[in-house]
Amino acid sequence: MQCFPRARRRARIRRLVLLATLVVGCGVGSAAEPESADLDAIREATASYVEAVNQGDLAAVAEHWTDQGDFVDEAGEMAKGKALAAAEQVEDERGAKLTVQIVSIRFTTPDLAIADGTAMLTPLPPGKPPMSRFTSVWVRRDGRWLLDAVRESAIQVPAHHERLTELEWMLGDCVADDDDGGHARISCKWSADKNFILREIHAKTAGEPNLTISQRIGWDPLTQRIKSWIFDARGGYGESFWARDAERWIVESKGVLPGGVRFTGTHVYTPIDDRTFTWDSIDGRIGDSPVPDMTREFVRKPAVESP
Repeated sequence: MQCFPRARRRARIRRLVLLATLVVGCGVGSAAEPESADLDAIREATASYVEAVNQGDLAAVAEHWTDQGDFVDEAGEMAKGKALAAAEQVEDERGAKLTVQIVSIRFTTPDLAIADGTAMLTPLPPGKPPMSRFTSVWVRRDGRWLLDAVRESAIQVPAHHERLTELEWMLGDCVADDDDGGHARISCKWSADKNFILREIHAKTAGEPNLTISQRIGWDPLTQRIKSWIFDARGGYGESFWARDAERWIVESKGVLPGGVRFTGTHVYTPIDDRTFTWDSIDGRIGDSPVPDMTREFVRKPAVESP
């Protein structure tokens, strides 16, 4: 998240003011535990600064910086915080939200505190990295805690595609046949943008109507986990979270059947070789009733080469 776009000085000022809110107390750790009164004073200074930013009171914003306080963005461009904050007005940016995670706050001296963490601004400005890493410095001057420096660097967050490459062994068309006449076929491919894996599942079980399920597997940035969503042709739906366990994948699922009854279950995928994997359904329940465990072995069909 570059905070000082070179093309527009006004945008630079706006982003400077927003990024300075990184000092919000979202959790505190310290190398040497400070006096509680010092922590309270920094929290109060932070709250006052954030209030000034939210109200667009640039004079009050400037008062929270030291005279020499400066900001250095990920490109190495530096600007004085007090001078920029006092020079121009901040453009209205209602709806923008800065999400901050403080990794640590430590006191190197009784009058100097350093905070490290990460931040994300949403909605994301076009062309900007989705996350930044920062170090911010607070100093005590004449009994007040003031912002003295902010240093920023970009965090290159892996694309969702990269998060899913561990599941590439599923790609292709795979089939499974049971001794009792059951049959299942799975067609698996990347989505056009390669940020999801798409699966079409066609299953036939003895004595049951055929079942067709569409599944979309992706990366959930909120939970930082692989997640999938399923929709069956009769109106049911569900969701699952995927977790790797050595060579296996454990998939915890829940959803609603077409008639409105809830279901839960665990699916275990175990790759055997480059053509075969097993699928186990265990601990399944439909409403309050248990579902018998099931195991199937899927074999990948050879790809058909174009003439």
